[in-house]
Amino acid sequence: MLHYLRIESPQLWGDLQKLIAGFYWKLNNAQRAQTSRTSWRDPGWQALFFEKLYHALCLAGNDLLSTAIGVFVGFLHFRELAVARRSAELVYEAGRDAQLPEVESWGERLLEGLGAYEAGKYDVAAELGQELTNLEYRDVRLLPMAVALSGKLYKQAGRYQEALTQLTDAIGLAVAMGLTLQAVEYLIERAEAHTKMREYRSGLADYSAALDLQPDSVLARLMRTQMFLRLHQFSSAFADLEAGERYNPAPFYYVFWGQALRLAGRYEDALEYYDKAIALGFKPDSRYYTELGMALASLGRYEEAVRCYRDGIRAIPEDEGLRWGLAVVVKQQRGIEAAQGYTVQAKSALQAAKEKDPSDPTFYGEGVIAVLQGNIEQALDYLHQAIESEPGTADFARHDIAWHDVRDDKRFQALIAGT
Repeated sequence: MLHYLRIESPQLWGDLQKLIAGFYWKLNNAQRAQTSRTSWRDPGWQALFFEKLYHALCLAGNDLLSTAIGVFVGFLHFRELAVARRSAELVYEAGRDAQLPEVESWGERLLEGLGAYEAGKYDVAAELGQELTNLEYRDVRLLPMAVALSGKLYKQAGRYQEALTQLTDAIGLAVAMGLTLQAVEYLIERAEAHTKMREYRSGLADYSAALDLQPDSVLARLMRTQMFLRLHQFSSAFADLEAGERYNPAPFYYVFWGQALRLAGRYEDALEYYDKAIALGFKPDSRYYTELGMALASLGRYEEAVRCYRDGIRAIPEDEGLRWGLAVVVKQQRGIEAAQGYTVQAKSALQAAKEKDPSDPTFYGEGVIAVLQGNIEQALDYLHQAIESEPGTADFARHDIAWHDVRDDKRFQALIAGT
């Protein structure tokens, strides 16, 4: 109806759009005043907000375009994909209904880029990300967010050098604007890009810079702890865990303590920390069951390890890692033949995971399955691919009992040594 009214009387159409936009603006502001800062997650808030934005965009056209695109950037940045899609559709619909070619074109590009992102076509999505950095946003705080989003998309596309460039720019902008939390987030993202490029020292420096800005950042501290473990700097990892415990004494810290102790070969001590986590109310997750099972198996306590993995599978049946963990323990305890049935289950679980998310590489899991089947060369081929895909895999394999029977193999030793 409004579309035809625009054709018959542009003046009346504009007045009506202004009236409707103002109405929704008042409703949305009134609702926001009565709700929390996270009100944007509420479907009712979203409905009013998007009605307000649609009519305002129809009226203002290109003058409000960067604001509408900024909404898309914000939601995609926080991985709120459904809401990001609605904002992109809104831009397209407003452009189409108000006959605004540039607005409509941007709506199409946003939808295309988001579709590529959801389909795992990160190269295509990264091109949209680059375009988004060239806009002039009314809210200048959106610029570092857009630049960082571009960097994240490049990282997901495997274009790490471009990711580093964008994330470095985003960090500089965030720091200059006093956006500390955003700067910390982007430093963590850049550290991950460095890690993908095997630039571990640079990654470590970024985690440290993030902690300089925000000493109580749980994520930055735990990621730095993981980096210390990867570099076999166990005393530094333990110091980080102690510091983290002072800032945020949560039970899950004890699971990470246990992991650090296990990787240092202190299996009995690791078990004590897993027990502490449970005593303090920690709800067991995949990491807990995996870590506990590996520590028990490393001590030769196979029956307890089997019970641990079975408990984990009952609690988290979709976790394929627990199934191959069980198969590995049974193989170590009773041989390949006895583990056959468990290996079949592990392989089925891994296949289901691949079908659920084809973009997620499963080379490591495939390698473990091959080991369980006695196909050592094929297993090492998969391990090579896994390490190429995720460098930290070498450290995990070094301590994983799945590879116990091939640890003296020269090719295995070369793979985990990075040579």
